[in-house]
Amino acid sequence: MSLPADDTLRRIVIVFGAAFGDEGKGLTVAEIAKLIKATLTVRFNGGATAGHSVWRKRKNGRIEKHVYQQFGSSTFEHASTYLSKFFRFKPYDFIGELTELKELGFNDKVTQRVMLDQRAVVTTPYHTAHSQMMGPIHNRGTCGVGSGESWRYSLVHPESTIYGADLLDEALMRSKLRMQAEYYKEASPLGYITQKANAVEEIADFMAWVGSMIKIVGEDDWLRMRDEHKAIVMEGSQGYWISVNSPFAPYVTSSDTSPRQAREMINGYTGNVSTVACVNMYTSRHGPGPLPTEDPKLFEIFKAYAHEGQWNGVSRYGWFDSYLTAKCLQEVGCIDYMAVSHLDHFNDLDRWRMALNYRNKKGDPVYRSFKRLDSYLKCMAEQVGHEINIVGRNPYEREFINFK
Repeated sequence: MSLPADDTLRRIVIVFGAAFGDEGKGLTVAEIAKLIKATLTVRFNGGATAGHSVWRKRKNGRIEKHVYQQFGSSTFEHASTYLSKFFRFKPYDFIGELTELKELGFNDKVTQRVMLDQRAVVTTPYHTAHSQMMGPIHNRGTCGVGSGESWRYSLVHPESTIYGADLLDEALMRSKLRMQAEYYKEASPLGYITQKANAVEEIADFMAWVGSMIKIVGEDDWLRMRDEHKAIVMEGSQGYWISVNSPFAPYVTSSDTSPRQAREMINGYTGNVSTVACVNMYTSRHGPGPLPTEDPKLFEIFKAYAHEGQWNGVSRYGWFDSYLTAKCLQEVGCIDYMAVSHLDHFNDLDRWRMALNYRNKKGDPVYRSFKRLDSYLKCMAEQVGHEINIVGRNPYEREFINFK
């Protein structure tokens, strides 16, 4: 279902990544929000592990960039943010991001536009420390943030898991933090865990302070917001092929990175709904795990965007994988629009390659080379079975084609 030309109708646009992450979702969300005048951004998965870069040009020519983690990527467009029940909220990183936004001219009032679902799992310093300790041991990739660990902990120990609502109940939060501290002293017998275990009061005070800065809301509030906001963008994080249910396990995230949870949240919605699949003209991923089209020479082209994390290593790059992209679109279904970013790099090489399929059981890609960008995009659309509707030719804006 496409967006109606009549902007008096209510609409929701779901944006997700169709690869291994790093598909230009942030700026795509921001530009869609600007186009449809969205007043709310919904984070329907993931947590503080997101790194959605958005550049903007000011009237004085100054270029500003922010990497969104827990604020919605349309914050520059003055939209509010709803962190859903599927989100893992990290108070410490939230304040860090607020500090960065204030350096760009925002003030503390921007937190009043952030709503956290009372059922969202809260990531504590204990989850973070355990994640960082275990990362080098299991060697399947981690951002070291603790989002995955907080989710896993909630499945086994719901009684001591801190949820969004608990940020408003200091006594309950302290009790749960003490239980977490005791658990991780046994599960993670390292000095820094023990030190944090002795800092329950300090951690609780900080988290309660953060809870006082934002709005804690419930399911009824979400249903009301869903119907009151005329235009909403639902922002996914990470990419489809590192979803918790991906066949590339164990090199996956702990979150469902498909649009499934977003679609669950809007069940019964009577407005217009569309889904946008995001890819880059190349493929990338952070940390270990399969990247079938990986080519080290591409790192030299994209190293300006490369991120080297302490826990998940440096970014890796490969050619666009039309086979995996087509498979993603088929499995997700009901894709209305496709966005392709970073096309400005096509001329960095004499020829640009695309993986069409795989030759054998070893997974050797079959490539085709292109000299012209128009031929490349035509082949991409044919291979994945969907026209290209949103094009990124620079880091600051998107071009919309047949996007109604």
